[in-house]
Amino acid sequence: MLKSFKKKTEGEKIEKKSSGNNESTVNKEDVGFKRRKKEKKSIYGIILNNVNNNGILNVPKIENELWELKNDPSEPRVMAGFIDNLRVEQKEVNQIPGMLVLEKLARGKYIEIEEFEEEFKRLNVNAKEFLNFFHKNVGTVKPDMKVIHDFMVKVFTQTKEMELFKTAYEIVGMFSDEGTKQIIFTIGQYPELTRYLGLILLNSGDFSRIPVLAARTEGWGKVSILELLIFNGFIKGNVDEQVKVIKAIYSGSFVINVETDPLIAYNFDLKEIFDKSLEDKDLFLNLVHIINTTVEGGVYRSLVNSPEGIEKIEKFIQTLKKVDFEKEKLIGFIILYRMLKYVPAELLENSFKEVKYTEVKAKTEKYLEKNYTKENMEDIFKTENEFFLLDYAIDNKLEFMLDLMRKKYIGNIYNYNFLNLIFEIGSDEDKNEIFKAFTEDFKIEDRKKEEYSVETKPEWSLNEEFKNDVPHSIIIANLHKIKDDEINKYIEYGIFDFNPQIRHTALITLLSLDNYKINAKMLKQVKKLLGETPHIRRTALEVMKKHGKKLTKDEYEEVINNLGEKILEGEKEALENLVN
Repeated sequence: MLKSFKKKTEGEKIEKKSSGNNESTVNKEDVGFKRRKKEKKSIYGIILNNVNNNGILNVPKIENELWELKNDPSEPRVMAGFIDNLRVEQKEVNQIPGMLVLEKLARGKYIEIEEFEEEFKRLNVNAKEFLNFFHKNVGTVKPDMKVIHDFMVKVFTQTKEMELFKTAYEIVGMFSDEGTKQIIFTIGQYPELTRYLGLILLNSGDFSRIPVLAARTEGWGKVSILELLIFNGFIKGNVDEQVKVIKAIYSGSFVINVETDPLIAYNFDLKEIFDKSLEDKDLFLNLVHIINTTVEGGVYRSLVNSPEGIEKIEKFIQTLKKVDFEKEKLIGFIILYRMLKYVPAELLENSFKEVKYTEVKAKTEKYLEKNYTKENMEDIFKTENEFFLLDYAIDNKLEFMLDLMRKKYIGNIYNYNFLNLIFEIGSDEDKNEIFKAFTEDFKIEDRKKEEYSVETKPEWSLNEEFKNDVPHSIIIANLHKIKDDEINKYIEYGIFDFNPQIRHTALITLLSLDNYKINAKMLKQVKKLLGETPHIRRTALEVMKKHGKKLTKDEYEEVINNLGEKILEGEKEALENLVN
């Protein structure tokens, strides 16, 4: 048995096959797995109409069409598979109405899908929660499984509701035959369905297709596969299978590294896999990236915070010295440089057992001094995201990297990494060029017409006028590095912008200015920002302190009352210190 979605619901199990009087298989001719007419759009039709010639789904196009199918512009777009991966407790299906639904399914009481959809929605649960209830209780009603299956085929091919579709998909998929397996597999590549296909494959013992699925899906679909394999113990201790999965996960399609890398780093036998990577440069490079992400930590604890993690890092360092792949070796040393830069030296010195910190640091700097060249980096830039490659260049003011970045991002000054490099080591002329483009694109009078918002809204990124707000915020945060009197105009406006990201970066600029006079209108706004989101109010507080501004007792009490229960530990005391 599988422990379904163990990370969220400990102990819940899914039977290998639901019990019942009759087990049947899906017959392609019987159920009519056909592309439906365009006038009757369904989730099923949208997915199957967006299969590329190589059999891989066009996920962005599917996401867009499914969002349009909902016909609700106010509903935010979310990445496929995201909701099912939220770390939340699952709801229990209410026993009485839940069993009534099962009884009606078992007896073929649903004729058209609308009645089932209505009663499913009334249960107020998602597909995962309903399916756990279904597998746990369906045997009690002694169903005719062919009756359930045939009705679910109808739901599967017609519904416009995603939670209904996922429910029908798993039930139909459990009984698919050779004629329909490929359709089930194709649809399951869509990240919203990958978790359910993974369960189908693992329950049926079809382990060989798991790496294929991991390679073909993307984003949260890859996360789902890793979770199913790890939390059900399918690859524990099996290094060869772990290698297959790693290669599949990082085989070209979009990967959410901050999710996949920690899952692999903490649960796979990395020390043994590093040994295998000595003869496999692609595998070695995958491991380098995994180490990089997990040392950073992000939303997870860093590898440096556990003895087992330190052992894996030491194995990475030892392997790095041995590998013969020149390009991958250089990338590895650049990543090692970042680790030595950002992880406290004392922590590593006291934690390392197999390597010596001072020796590692010296050899890393010596290697990079020789190999971090324009020629080598130009080659690496062809395949690698340069974000993790720039620290050494910035620290050593290697201006040739600016030339490489200009060449790579010709005509696109708004690349995050390019902007970062410009503001760190670029000339005044470079920075003024960026500022000039910014002033042409950042139209203050148009932005004043937008509704002020405390939260960032996803739809802004789809608006032509605001699609560059992220790079614009980077420029605003660095206005103090630009020698142009016009910067004051954007600093003074920035803290009033409708977008909280812009307001926050304008506050950051105010923190960086030493001889700047905040006028009365700006001071009033900074005080207002003390009551917004935590990161904005923290920065607004620092601005108040830096510029020597105070709160009246009435202003202090107003901020405290407005925050109410949202106030965080230490904030009240910090605000008290601003009171005259």
